[in-house]
Amino acid sequence: MTNLTHPDLFKQAPPKLGHEVLKYYAFDPEYINLNNGSYGSTPTPVLDAVHKLTLQVEANPDLFHRLDFQPLLIDVRRRIAQLIGADVDEVVLVANASMGVNTVLRNFEWETGDTIIGCNTTYGSVDRTIHHLSDVKPYPTVKQFTVQFPTTHKEIIANFKEFVAFNPTVEGKKTVVVMDSIVSNPGVKLPWQELVKICKEAGFYSVIDAAHSIGQETDINLSEAQPDFWISNCHKWL
Repeated sequence: MTNLTHPDLFKQAPPKLGHEVLKYYAFDPEYINLNNGSYGSTPTPVLDAVHKLTLQVEANPDLFHRLDFQPLLIDVRRRIAQLIGADVDEVVLVANASMGVNTVLRNFEWETGDTIIGCNTTYGSVDRTIHHLSDVKPYPTVKQFTVQFPTTHKEIIANFKEFVAFNPTVEGKKTVVVMDSIVSNPGVKLPWQELVKICKEAGFYSVIDAAHSIGQETDINLSEAQPDFWISNCHKWL
């Protein structure tokens, strides 16, 4: 583990991915971390920055929570917007992707006859939210799109087109599709951009659970893909 503070680190060239990065983490030497997706470790320079920010907060909590946090929040939203190809005003910070997906799904004005489409790969907590919504009034219908592995992007797209054709939106009702960008288990990237296009053509809302995308997917451009909602995490892979 290195003792470099983050200002010192930023003056240097970025370390190469792999073993050279290990010194920037607080891992036990006897521990090999293989699951950064569930329980990732925070790099020590980030811990240093968090500690300094915490001291700033505690020095004058009233001032920070009323005024000083605002430019910091705007700057973070600006940086994320650049990273994912979105407008700053489209970026909202939430605690994590599961909370974000829950917030979106629970703020639709559901009506009898509406449909929520999940997937057999949908993350557990999100899947439970979908089924909970269908268990309470006005009881929106739940349907499932199934991805059989092994498969290809071409096959997934073709199967989804067929699925949508057999499950059209009822006039005056809405259909909301919840899909992964990168499946949690197994770790598979879905062709979510193409699936979003199919949703738009069918008049479906698209809610993308992109929990694992930031830090793993390159060249994310939400202005081009235009999902209705795209929710990700920065603490997993960034």
